[in-house]
Amino acid sequence: MTEPVQKITVFAANGPDSDAISAVVCTLDNVKLNRRDMTLSKANGTAHALAASGEMILFRTSGESEQDEVAVRELCRTAGPDVRVVAISDPDLQLAAARKLLQAGVADVLPMPVTKKDLTECLERLRAPIAAVAPLALQRGKIITVAQARGGIGGTTVAVNLADALRGEAGLLRRNVVKKVALVDLDLQFGGIASFLDIEANDSLCRMAKDEIIPDATFLSQAMVTTKGGLSVITAPTEFVPMESLTSEQVEALLEQLTLQFDYVVVDLPRTLVQWVQSVLNMSDRLYLITDSSVPAIRQSKRLIDAYSEESPRLPIDIIVNFEAKPIFKGRHHVQAAKLLERELRHWLPLDPKATREALDRGVPLSVAASRSALTKAIKKLAVEVIDEKTTAKTDPMKREATQGSDAIFKSIQSS
Repeated sequence: MTEPVQKITVFAANGPDSDAISAVVCTLDNVKLNRRDMTLSKANGTAHALAASGEMILFRTSGESEQDEVAVRELCRTAGPDVRVVAISDPDLQLAAARKLLQAGVADVLPMPVTKKDLTECLERLRAPIAAVAPLALQRGKIITVAQARGGIGGTTVAVNLADALRGEAGLLRRNVVKKVALVDLDLQFGGIASFLDIEANDSLCRMAKDEIIPDATFLSQAMVTTKGGLSVITAPTEFVPMESLTSEQVEALLEQLTLQFDYVVVDLPRTLVQWVQSVLNMSDRLYLITDSSVPAIRQSKRLIDAYSEESPRLPIDIIVNFEAKPIFKGRHHVQAAKLLERELRHWLPLDPKATREALDRGVPLSVAASRSALTKAIKKLAVEVIDEKTTAKTDPMKREATQGSDAIFKSIQSS
C-alpha cells in the first residue's frame, strides 16, 4: 500500500535558512513542500489553518524569542491535539530555551544545519503516535475543586477525606479497584493539608513561584509526597508565599500534568480570589462549596457562586452543608437558602467532633480513625456520586483553554 503524502510547511524568514531547510525536505519520500518565507509569529491564521488540516509545521527559531513560544502555544491551543510543530534552531541553543519551546507545545527541536536523517527520524517518530495518542485525551483524570464560604467551615477536612474516599481501597465504595488520586493544597499561605495528614511539607510550589518554573512530569515527581495510605499530595509551602506569585500558566500546566497521571485530582482552593484561581475553575469538572446554614455563610456563598460562575459559566457548583445532618423536613431557612443560592442543598455532612479530632490528632483520614462514623459514611457517599458520574473526561474543550479577558469580577472583588 502506498503511504499517504505528508505535507510539510517551512516557515523561515532568512532566505539561506529557508533554502537549506526546504532543500532537505525535498529529498524525503512522499512529502510535499509548502514554503513560507516568514517567521511563525507573523503567519497569523495561515499556520493555524495548515496545522488544522494535518500539515506538519517546521519553523526556524533562534530559541530566544518569546514571540515564537506564544505563537506555538496559540497554534497548539487552536489547532487541536494532532498538531505537529518542529522547531529548527541554532546548534548552540541553550537547554533552558529548548525546554521552553517543548513546554509551549513543540514536538521536537532539531539543530541547524538540519539533515535528511534528522528529518526522517523525526517524521517516523511523529507519524505513528497521532492515532494512538488522540484517544488518550478522553482518559484524563477529573478535577474536583473544594472551596469554602468562610474560615473554619471544614473545607480542608472535606478535601482530604474526599480524596481518600475516591481511592476506593479494600472494597471501599463497593469497589475493589484502587484509583490514583492526587490532593493539591493551593492555599499557599495557610494551607494545612500537610498537618492534617502528618506529612512533611514540600516547598515545590514555593520554588515553582520563585524560579518561574512551568511544571512538567519531572517537577511533579519531585513535588509529590505520598502518604502511608497511598494518597499523593502536593502540600502548601512551609514559608509564606504571596498568593499572586503563581501565574495562570503555571497552575494550568500543573493541573494538566496531574490529570495525565491521576484518575482524580482534588484541589483545596484558597478563599482569596487571585488571577490564577480562574484557571482552576476553568479546568475543574465540579466544584463543591462548603458552607453552613447560617445567614452570613449563605450570603458569602452567594457572592462566591456569582464570582465563580462569572468566570466559568459551565462549571457545576454543588453546595455541601457542613456540621448538620440532612433533615427529614427542611426548615424555612433551608428553603430560603436554596432559593437565594439558586441550587438544591443536596449534600449534608453531620457534626462529629470526636471523629474529626481523632483523625486530626493521629494525622490520618477519617476512614482510618473512625470508619463507622456518620461523617465518614457521608463523605464516602459523596465520593460514590463523583465516581458514578457518567462523564469521566472533559467534553467541552473550552474548559481547558487559558482564560483571557474575563477577569473583571475578580479584579473588582480584589479592589473592594
